Parts: sequence; C-alpha cells; structure tokens
Amino acid sequence: MSSAVQAALGPNLPPDDDVRGAARVVVISFGLWQRLFGADLHIVGRSIILSERPFTIVGVMPRGFTYPAGADAWAPLVSQLADIRGPGLPDFVENRDASVLHILGRLKEDSASALRAQISIV
Repeated sequence: MSSAVQAALGPNLPPDDDVRGAARVVVISFGLWQRLFGADLHIVGRSIILSERPFTIVGVMPRGFTYPAGADAWAPLVSQLADIRGPGLPDFVENRDASVLHILGRLKEDSASALRAQISIV
C-alpha cells in the first residue's frame, strides 16, 4: 500500500504494525467500506474476518485507490507471513531464502545507480 496516498478514514498502516506478534490490522477499500459496512463513519476499530482470521479495521482508503486492481483490503506483510505454517514449510518471516513475493517498483529518473548501491548492501 502506498504511503503517498492517505487513508480517507483512520491512518495508513504504520511500520510498527508490521512486526511478528503485532495485532492483526487491516485497511479496507472505499468500495468494501460502502458495500459491506454501509459507509459507517465509525468503522475504525471494528472487526472483520478475512481468510478465517479476525482483523481490526484501522482505516479506509479513499475512493479510487485501486492498487493492485481489485484489492479490497491491505494488511501488514509480517502478520500474514507468520500465519503460513505447516510441516516442511520454512519460516517465511525469518528465512531470506523463502520466496513468496514478487515486488515491482518504479524508479525516478537518474536513480538506478543509487538503487544498485542500496541493493548491494542487502
């Protein structure tokens, strides 16, 4: 979720929500807020079940925010990865060799060399 776009209600997801053991929180889309909750202005703090797990709604994104296309909810990554458990599965939070994501980014002009330097540190 882009921090450049501010939530219409409540905050965006803060970084301290993206750590192991943090409460399950979610920001929902404007459309989901309207369809499921009737645009209730007091939605922040209410619970919702997603993938059979309870989440607390902490915000609503503005009308027209649609990244990725069709998404209706955004939750911190670590809480989602920590829930993937099973025999023979790696710890997706700690194991840097476990691959579950593909990330796409867009560079500002003339920033490729700075990015290469930062990536080489990782």
